[in-house]
Amino acid sequence: MWRAFPEVLMVDTTHNTNMYDWPLVQFIGVTSTSQSFCITAAFVIRERQRNFGWALEKLKQMLYDCMERRVILTDADQALMNACDAVFPNATKNLCRWHISENIRRKFKGLYSTEMGTDFAYWWKVLYQSPTIQEYDHRRLNMERHLIRDDRAEVWQYIRKRWLDPYKHKFVACWIDERRNYDERS
Repeated sequence: MWRAFPEVLMVDTTHNTNMYDWPLVQFIGVTSTSQSFCITAAFVIRERQRNFGWALEKLKQMLYDCMERRVILTDADQALMNACDAVFPNATKNLCRWHISENIRRKFKGLYSTEMGTDFAYWWKVLYQSPTIQEYDHRRLNMERHLIRDDRAEVWQYIRKRWLDPYKHKFVACWIDERRNYDERS
């Protein structure tokens, strides 16, 4: 399956799965019909670029005489992102929307327990699903206005500085859909 569908690679790390407390790195592929399949998994001692790089190099060796990754989807772990850049320099690297949303939810727990939280979840989803840059700009302005109007400027500042300014090209539809990704975004 891996050699037949090498276009999309999803990488995620799972914690607390073994008695040694070593992170489990899972490598998942995606078919042209959007079905996911497990390629392999590896335990790493620590989440460091060197350890992720080793696992990615071993994975890459399985692709001899085959095209390399076109899209790699990860969370925002900097060590993992750096390792992906080093091992697959020509691949497009996207960020998982689910991980980003979970990060925001954990940071602003009280936000989601209110009626405004429902509105926020709607505005956030609409923003990252923007099909064009013009729609993105319009939706970003609307989200900013709503958050500031509802005395949530700190939420807006966090989202803008942590996610939108550095990473919008890695998870907003109008940018990530420029490369075939079989609709994998999280």
